[in-house]
Amino acid sequence: MFSTTGATYDLQCYCRSICSLKIPSKYRNNTKHWFLVGQQNVLPETNRSGASGIGAGGQAVGLRIVEYSEDMNSVTEIPVTHYENSSRDEALKEVEIWSLSPHPGNPNLVFIVGSTPLKRNKDSGSFQHWAKLCRLRFTESSDANDSPSFDSEHGESISWKCSVEVVKTLDFDESKHGRVSEIHWAPTEEVLYDDPGDLLEDTNQEDLDFDEGERFSYRGSQVIVSVHSKSILCWDLSVPETSFTIVAAKTDVQTENRSFVFSGSSWDPHHPSELAVGYGTSIEVYNVEEPTGEPIRSIPVADSSMVRQVDYNPNKPYFILSGGDDGTIKFWDLRKPSLPVQIIAGHSLWVTQVKYNKSHDQLIISSGTDGVVSLWRMSSISSAPLLDFLAEDEGSNDAIPLNESDSDDALIKKNEEHTDSIYGAVWSRNDAWVFASVSYDGRLCIGHVPSAEKYKILL
Repeated sequence: MFSTTGATYDLQCYCRSICSLKIPSKYRNNTKHWFLVGQQNVLPETNRSGASGIGAGGQAVGLRIVEYSEDMNSVTEIPVTHYENSSRDEALKEVEIWSLSPHPGNPNLVFIVGSTPLKRNKDSGSFQHWAKLCRLRFTESSDANDSPSFDSEHGESISWKCSVEVVKTLDFDESKHGRVSEIHWAPTEEVLYDDPGDLLEDTNQEDLDFDEGERFSYRGSQVIVSVHSKSILCWDLSVPETSFTIVAAKTDVQTENRSFVFSGSSWDPHHPSELAVGYGTSIEVYNVEEPTGEPIRSIPVADSSMVRQVDYNPNKPYFILSGGDDGTIKFWDLRKPSLPVQIIAGHSLWVTQVKYNKSHDQLIISSGTDGVVSLWRMSSISSAPLLDFLAEDEGSNDAIPLNESDSDDALIKKNEEHTDSIYGAVWSRNDAWVFASVSYDGRLCIGHVPSAEKYKILL
């Protein structure tokens, strides 16, 4: 029987990042969801007893893979270790992971943004920030206690384990470009892989050659953008000696007690050469393919304090939403930047994440430092309003509380089971109706779109 209430799971470590991993269709069985979680303060001597994410020699990997089963409404873990051929410098240990970016078409590849204490100043609070492309090597596990997935071909469950191999580390000058915060893959058509060998087969090949063979290719997306506090850089990973093009660069800007830095960003699915990014109180849009250093579009005042995150509507060109320190969620038409299309009073503290459902843009999730994850229906400004006769909203600066579940726009549900600030919230890549969030204290919560909401959208 499928669950509609979701589940909670305590990872017993500090966390700030989460992403959804696509499961090969052969093993998905339409009830499984994999989420990759990045840990913080992962030092061997402080890693809690019983926690997963431990590599060879007891060293912490810093990554956790959890599997959520809808039919059992349960969360289990897939063991994660270092790849056996990884060098000591490549091992993801004694790290703090800040963001995760899975490849849009190859679930084995994920970019990890993190930081490592500088050895010469380990106790001074100085860190080196980095971005590493990693390959997740999934193999069958002989341990009956490991997380099982369904094999549709043989009609039986298979348990998996994962080893992490660092493939590439981006080379940039942190003193010049600033701390790296996010990686974005260039948009590409997402593909479901029916051949498990494309994803989960272990090989004896020592070095990955992404230019030879389908198994090790970038599957049509080898361009990325790295967002730093002072710069936006574009990289072509297919070039052996990877270098970058500067898309935008800022000098340090101080206004009273706040520094203006690049923050949350989103690649435009309708205009694949364009990237929107928060910068202080504004939102700026840059052309990645033909960079001039100046934004081609902007929203001068998108938050009274700081824009934390933005996300494009997957179905309506030029429509974008933002969340920031003023606690509101704003919906924008980039062609009319003076006023938001709509504002909702989303959270009592900072808004840390805002995400459109990629299949149904009527639905969004948001999270905040108030420890709340909210599911919203914003039908009136979606690509498929529930009421066809609704007039176009001309915009307003007034925030509205949404609490009437039978209205066209509504707060559908709140998850208040977190006990700390929430920095990560994502939709599942394996089902349009499931989402997950993780709070700083390591609590993972799974949420569902209620059946009644599905019917309103689908019927």
